[in-house]
Amino acid sequence: MSASPSKKKSKKTPKKPFEVKKKERKEESFCDCGGLPPHKRRTASQCLYNQTTIRAQKAMDMDLPKEKYTINIGLRTITNDDTLYQAMNTAVDRVSLIRFEASKLAYLYTAMHADNVDAMMDTSSEEGKRNPLQSAFYNDCFQAVSVLPSKPRPMVPGYLMGAWTRYNALRVDQPFTSREYLGQILTYAADQNALNTRLNIFLHFDKRLERFLTLKMSHIDGMVNNLGYNTLKRFSQHIVNSLWNDGDEDENMDFQTQQTAESLWTILNTDVPVTDNQRNGVFDIYQDITLKLGPILPMSYKKLKANVEHLFSLHIDILQYLDEAEAPQKVKIPCDTPPKFWVPKTVAKIYGKWKAEVQKPSNRTLTALECEFKNAIIQRRTFNPPQRLYDLLTPASMESLYEKVDSTIDKIERGVFAPSRIVQPSGLYRKFSLLPQPSFTKVSIQVDTAALYDILRLGGHQLPTGGKNAFLEQRDEHWDRFFDLSLLKGVGGTNKHFDHFLTTDGIKAGLVCTRPKPNTWKEHDLMGKDAEGEPEISKDSTIWGCDPGIRSIVTMTNTTVDHESNDPPQVIELTGKQYHHQCFHNQARINRQKRLLMDPTTVDRERRVVLRKTADQREYEAHLRSCLDNGTFKHLVEFNGNNREDTWRSFRYRQRTLDDFANFVWRCSDSAAKKKDIILAYGDASFNHAMRGHRAIPTHRFPKTMGRHMTLSYTSEYRTSQQCSQLCTDDFQRLKNVKHEDSNNTIFAVKYCEDCKIFWNRDENAARNILHKCLKDKIEGYVDPHFQRPTSSSRN
Repeated sequence: MSASPSKKKSKKTPKKPFEVKKKERKEESFCDCGGLPPHKRRTASQCLYNQTTIRAQKAMDMDLPKEKYTINIGLRTITNDDTLYQAMNTAVDRVSLIRFEASKLAYLYTAMHADNVDAMMDTSSEEGKRNPLQSAFYNDCFQAVSVLPSKPRPMVPGYLMGAWTRYNALRVDQPFTSREYLGQILTYAADQNALNTRLNIFLHFDKRLERFLTLKMSHIDGMVNNLGYNTLKRFSQHIVNSLWNDGDEDENMDFQTQQTAESLWTILNTDVPVTDNQRNGVFDIYQDITLKLGPILPMSYKKLKANVEHLFSLHIDILQYLDEAEAPQKVKIPCDTPPKFWVPKTVAKIYGKWKAEVQKPSNRTLTALECEFKNAIIQRRTFNPPQRLYDLLTPASMESLYEKVDSTIDKIERGVFAPSRIVQPSGLYRKFSLLPQPSFTKVSIQVDTAALYDILRLGGHQLPTGGKNAFLEQRDEHWDRFFDLSLLKGVGGTNKHFDHFLTTDGIKAGLVCTRPKPNTWKEHDLMGKDAEGEPEISKDSTIWGCDPGIRSIVTMTNTTVDHESNDPPQVIELTGKQYHHQCFHNQARINRQKRLLMDPTTVDRERRVVLRKTADQREYEAHLRSCLDNGTFKHLVEFNGNNREDTWRSFRYRQRTLDDFANFVWRCSDSAAKKKDIILAYGDASFNHAMRGHRAIPTHRFPKTMGRHMTLSYTSEYRTSQQCSQLCTDDFQRLKNVKHEDSNNTIFAVKYCEDCKIFWNRDENAARNILHKCLKDKIEGYVDPHFQRPTSSSRN
C-alpha cells in the first residue's frame, strides 16, 4: 500500500498570548578547531576563533579607534573567591553610608553660604578652599564624615568646620563609618558627585529659568488677569529663546543688552496686551537675569556646559525665591458632584494621611477603588466595593472610605460640599535640590586595579610581595585569578578586551570592555565582504504593521486591505500586564511588601523624613534631623539595599522578555529566511513612557531592542486609529466610539464603522493602517489621501 504524498504543514495562527519560553541548558562543549587557548563553541556552525583569525591578521597594523561598552553579570557568578565577594559587599556598605552623609554635609555647607555665593565660589580667599562643583570638595566631605583606625577623629578642613560642627551636633554622637582601604573608590565617588552636580544644573537650567520667569511675571499686578498662566508660560519661552538663546550655536548671534523697556519690547516683537507698568516690571526682571547671565550671553549648549559656575548663583537665587514665595492658595468651590481632581486625591489618603495601607496599592486597584467611590457618591448609596478589593486592601481602608462616602453625601444634601482646589499652577512653585542628593539605598562602587588591591587588603588576603606597584604590573594575572573572565562572551580575543574596570552594587557587576567602533569596521572591510544593507521593501517582503501604546506595548498584524502576507494572517499583542509579569516587577513589589510587613517601623521612618528641597538652612536642618534621628538613614539604607536582588533579577528578565518576543515574531514569520529580513512598520508617535493610572513601559527600549533583531521602518500614525482599515469610503471618515447600552459609558478601545458595519479593536485597526501606509509610501511612493495631512488651503 503506497503512502500518500506528504503535505507541507503551515503554522497555525497563534492563539495563545506571548509567553517567555524556559530554555533548557545544553551541555557546553569545547570547539575542535585547534585554536589556543581552548574555547567553547558559541553555535553549532560558528567558531569564534576562526571568525577573528582573519581579522587579526589584517587588523594588526591598523590603529582603529576604540569604544568602551559594559557587560552586566552577577557579581556572585563571576567572582571566584568568597572572601573577595564579602569584601566587595563590605566596601559597598561603607561607601553607601559615607557618600550619603557627605552629600548631606555638602548641602548644609551650601545652604549656610547661599546668601554669599561669590565668597563660596571664590577659592582664592582661603588656602585649600573648594566649591561644590569640584571633586576635591567632595573628597573633603568624605574625610569629614568618616574615620581611620589610626585617627578616630574625622579630618575636617577649615572652610568646612562651621558646617561640620552643626552637622555633628545633629548626629548626636553616632559613630562615624571607617574609610580604611577605600581611598581609590572614594576618589571615583567624588568625581561622580561633582559630575552629577554640574550635569544637574546644566540639564535643568533652561526649564527652571522659564518657570522662574513665569512665576515672577505672574506676581506683577494684573498680568495673570490680562494674559492667563498658559499665555505667560508661552511668553516666557519666547523671551528665553529670543533674548538669550543662540539656537544654532554659531557664536555670531547679535546680542546687546536692552537699556529701556521700549527697546526690549521692540526686540520681542510681540502683541501681548500689557500696560506700561507691567511692561516696566518685565523689564526689571529682564535686567536682573541678564546681569547674572552676563558672562555667558548669548547662551548656547556649549557655553552652558562649559560655564556651569556662572549658572550656580542664579540656580540658588531661583530656589531662594521659591522658598520666599507665597504658597499656591486653595479656593473652596461649591458643587453637588465630586470633581474629577478630588476623587483620586481622596482615595490616595488610604496610604497617605490616613495611614491605613503600609504601601501604595497598585494603579489598577486604585482605579477600581476610585470608580466605586465616585459612583457611590453620585448614586447616593452605600459604599460597597467588590470582594476583590476587600482581599487586596486592609479593613481600615474600607472603613475610612465608607465613612468618607457617607459624610460626603450628607454634605452634598445640605449644600455645604465645597472641596478645595489650587487656582495657580502648582508646577511654577516646584522646588528642587541645591545639590543632587542620594536616595536611601546602597550605591554602586567603581573598582579598578588599585581599588581591587585595597579591597583584597580589606578582606585579609595574602598579597604578593612588592606592594601595590608590583600588583599593578601583574594586573592581568590577578584579575584572571579572582574573576572568571571566560564568562564574558567574545572578550579576550584580538578585538575585544577587558578594560580592568568594573562597577558593582554588591549584586550586579558591570564589567567595562573595549572594542573597535562599529563604523570603523564598515569603513575598513577586514573580512573582504561588503556590508549588508537593509532589505528593500516589496509586496513579497515579510512585513508587520506595529502600533505602539501604553496598555498594549505593541499590537502587530501582517495583513491589510490590499496586502496578503505569505504567512497566515495573524495579530500579535504584547500588553503591559504581560510585560510587567514576565519582567518580575509584580513579584518584586510583593517581596517588598512582605519585607515591610516584617519590619513595620520602616514605614514610620520614611514618613518622618522631611522634604529636603530648600535653600533655607533652618528647613534643611529639620530634614537632617529627621534623617539622622536614631540612625534612621542607616536603617533605611540597609532596608532598601535588600531590593538589589530583585532589581538585578528584573533587569535580566526584562532583557529576556524583549528578546524572546522578537524570537516569537520570527517564529510567526515562516517566509523570512533570517530575522533581518523581517520589516516592522513601526508607528512613530512620541509619547511619555508613563501616564497617570498606568505603569511605566519601555516606549524607547522596545523599538531599540526590536531594531537589533529586525529592520524598523518608522511610519506616521496620523489618523491610523480613526480611519477604518477597510478603506470603505473615498475620503477620511472618522470611526465612532461605542457606548454601553445600560451605563452609556464609552467602551475602551472599541470603534465602529457605520459604512461597513464592523466593530474594530482600535489598536488592531491602527496596526493595519500603519502597514498600509508603509507599503504605499515605500513601494508606490505616495501618501494615501485617507491619511494625508490637510494643507492651509484645504482648512480654509
